[in-house]
Amino acid sequence: MTMRAVHLPLIVLLLSCYEGPDRRSRLADAYADVLRYRDATARAETSAVRQGIDSLLAGYGLTAEQFLAGFRDLAGDPASFQPFFQGVEERLAATSAAAMESSNRPAN
Repeated sequence: MTMRAVHLPLIVLLLSCYEGPDRRSRLADAYADVLRYRDATARAETSAVRQGIDSLLAGYGLTAEQFLAGFRDLAGDPASFQPFFQGVEERLAATSAAAMESSNRPAN
């Protein structure tokens, strides 16, 4: 058995792990943040918003191209759409709940 034959299954396994739940979770986190950012900058200049989104994605270790590729990957696996967007909704709801809670606290 050659080294290539031994390493190939390991490489495939590692790549499949990269494409798995952690990558989708990171994509959902990034998407939730992009949605929040877009809401917060609705009246800002388009190029400034684009730069802000690129910066936000960089915080997740993603480029705009990788972010879009993640959505193309999801399109190839329609069963993943519902859990993905449910995760995004949960992240957005948690952020909204935290913001509401902090705004309801009395000032010291």
